[in-house]
Amino acid sequence: MAGIFSYFHARIDGYIGSRETRAGHSAYLNRVTEQVVEGINPRLRAVGGYARKLRPAVERMTDYAGVVCSLLPGPIEFSRHAWVTDPTVRALFATADDLQRVFSRSEVVSHLFRQIQDQPTPCAYAVLGMQRADRTVFGMEQDGENIKKDVLQHTVSFGDYRVNQCADSDSILRDELRERALNEMIKQTLRRIVGMEERRNGIRERKLMLNMQLKVLEQERYGLSDILRETEEEASPKSAEIRAELEGLEQECSEVTEMLGTLDTQLDAIGQLLSAPEDLVSVDRECLIVDQMNRVYDQDHAERGKKIELGRIRFGEEETRFGVLALFPRADFLEEEDFLARTNRLFS
Repeated sequence: MAGIFSYFHARIDGYIGSRETRAGHSAYLNRVTEQVVEGINPRLRAVGGYARKLRPAVERMTDYAGVVCSLLPGPIEFSRHAWVTDPTVRALFATADDLQRVFSRSEVVSHLFRQIQDQPTPCAYAVLGMQRADRTVFGMEQDGENIKKDVLQHTVSFGDYRVNQCADSDSILRDELRERALNEMIKQTLRRIVGMEERRNGIRERKLMLNMQLKVLEQERYGLSDILRETEEEASPKSAEIRAELEGLEQECSEVTEMLGTLDTQLDAIGQLLSAPEDLVSVDRECLIVDQMNRVYDQDHAERGKKIELGRIRFGEEETRFGVLALFPRADFLEEEDFLARTNRLFS
């Protein structure tokens, strides 16, 4: 009998726990929905059932945000020791001093270390973002015992480093990145909505200009200049071109207006955009095989280098950047006086 009661108690506890989990998840989705509406157009709250209509898109974008954050490689230790032993660290930074300077001059890293200075082994978990530059050059290459000259080589370098997100654990950092990813999707959706509005305004202005040109061509038939023409064939092709362009612009303007003409259609357009979050933000893992000179090799010559893995991050139709999750130890952090001293030595 006791076993039966224990069984039912376990079932009830499991049901209550599951119900609490569902309630927490529902509250989270409601918060993100309000975040979307507030970030794009607060007037959308006037649409009946706006939260229910956005719910499938919000669920899709929140699930995708977690997937995106999991695709960033790392955390990888970035330290003076790692620069010697880790091919990824060495490929990303020309020297160990460069590595220290990038992390030590980061305000978020400095702020974190001040907060966790009492921890026994403090480390900063951060997102290291950068730009990648590829070049094709002529160089030397060893072939057995011979040295070949003027060999076409592919090299890669990195720069424009950014360390703007930081936490004292990997899990906290990924949670913060998930929120950042959601905000980025909202921003990219707003950018596209604004782009549609600008396109519609541009179409209207173009239509006004074309109609004016068409009137000029039609009035020429009755003006003094018309008697100097032998036929009307000179004006006809131009008029036909303008009318054809006007017809195309009218169709395009109707399509945009159909999407953004009312709050209801705008809400539908936002839902469609957020339902395809991979078009707004994407992260792909990219593998390279590089040697210590950052020369890039294909799989057929993989033995000449080491494999490194980076995250390729795309924001809408804008720039593409590369990034990894980094672990930077407090022991390698340069205090302000150390940082200034090293900088002075570098430039002296």
